[in-house]
Amino acid sequence: MAFLSAGHSESVSEAPAIRSGETAQGAEAAVAVQQAAGSDPYFPDHGDTRYRVHRYELTLDYRPGPNRLAGAARINAIAGRTPLTEFTLNLSDFKIGRVRVDGRQPHYTHRGGRLRIRPAKPVRAGAAFTVEVHWSGNPKPVPSPWGGLGWEELEDGALVASQPIGAP
Repeated sequence: MAFLSAGHSESVSEAPAIRSGETAQGAEAAVAVQQAAGSDPYFPDHGDTRYRVHRYELTLDYRPGPNRLAGAARINAIAGRTPLTEFTLNLSDFKIGRVRVDGRQPHYTHRGGRLRIRPAKPVRAGAAFTVEVHWSGNPKPVPSPWGGLGWEELEDGALVASQPIGAP
């Protein structure tokens, strides 16, 4: 159940830790392939091909009575072939509490399900970086050609079915 998504992800089961600011071996080649391939053919309006996600960490707190969801995401990513002066995350219409890039406060805007982030200092090409986003609000189904998807309130909780497009 992720209401926040980023650039294309990769398996992290055996991936080594990468510290922010480091250049990851093989990362440039992986990002080059991603950038050459362009956007995801199944979800062309999702993600950002200028970087590659290495790891997601989500912390969620859900209160069924008021249907209130608070979350924090920590995303470890690797910049592509050019420095990142800005990048985007997909994030539903939640209130943003805090955003950090490598521990520093960036400039950001949040409109139309997109969180556009401009780091205080551009992320070097091929460098690892960390994004932290805290948000809260009342989740609701995502409109789709098949009707509302992704979030269904129950009497004692909620049901989440986020694929294929239920958690933009």
